[in-house]
Amino acid sequence: MSTPYDVDNLRRTVQQLQKSVSALDGTESGLRSLREDLESAESSLGSRLDDVEASVEQRRSDISEVEDSISDLESDVADMAKRVAWLERRARAEAGDPVVDLGARNPRINRLVKQVTAGRAAEARLLSSVDRARLEAKVRAFEQTAAARDQALAEVLAATAVLATAGHGTKAFEQAAGRYRTARTRLDTSLFARQRADAAAARTALQRDEKLDQDLAEAVAVGKDALRQLTDLARTRISEAVAGTALLPVWFTAAFGPMPPRSGAERWLARATTTLVYRISYTVTDPVVALGVIPEQATVRQREDYQEAKKPRYR
Repeated sequence: MSTPYDVDNLRRTVQQLQKSVSALDGTESGLRSLREDLESAESSLGSRLDDVEASVEQRRSDISEVEDSISDLESDVADMAKRVAWLERRARAEAGDPVVDLGARNPRINRLVKQVTAGRAAEARLLSSVDRARLEAKVRAFEQTAAARDQALAEVLAATAVLATAGHGTKAFEQAAGRYRTARTRLDTSLFARQRADAAAARTALQRDEKLDQDLAEAVAVGKDALRQLTDLARTRISEAVAGTALLPVWFTAAFGPMPPRSGAERWLARATTTLVYRISYTVTDPVVALGVIPEQATVRQREDYQEAKKPRYR
């Protein structure tokens, strides 16, 4: 039976629970309000992000249109500059202004071209680095095969000696028989013979090339020095012509313009020099096309030089 004291305690407990429930109701209401505010904020933020993305995309489109307009304008300006240069050239030509002959030949240039040609002909008789590496690889391959064959032969002989002395059916006999069979399969005589023949031919070619290299070393060195001198001469001619008052030839201005660009002048001059050296070396006389048309009977070296000179130019 409960005492009055117990009833009071129970009453207080019930009241506290009621207060807790009331507090929880308030908290739940607050949480619900916070959740609604958060959802509203997320919705508003998403809408604003969509607006920002749309604005950014529009700006990108505007920038792209401006860049296209700038590109078109630059193209128009370049075309106009070419036309002005053409009109200026025509007016100066009608006035009798001289045209620089960048490719003019003289005894010194003729001698240099002859030396360059002889040096290149000598180089052409020598093995290229690729061919030399290929022949050296054949020699190394045979040496590796020969070493492996010698090892296999030694193992066969060792196993044979055991087989000759060990009793048939013994453990030593069976182990030696296994070693013999394994080593015997590595004695591929057909591969050895083929690689030996290839290596012999490769050694002969390498020795012949070494002897030829010694015989032609002077001609190759003279040719390289002549090419350096010819390149310096061509570079000087171009520099003096650009700095002078005479007209540049049509083929030059068509390929490089009348002067170097504000940036990349050194690269411009190097490419123009390469082109002039090509014209001088191969007697190109085309008045409009810088490299002319490569002839069908052109040598491999001329085709290589042609491709080198055709690399992108700096206008």
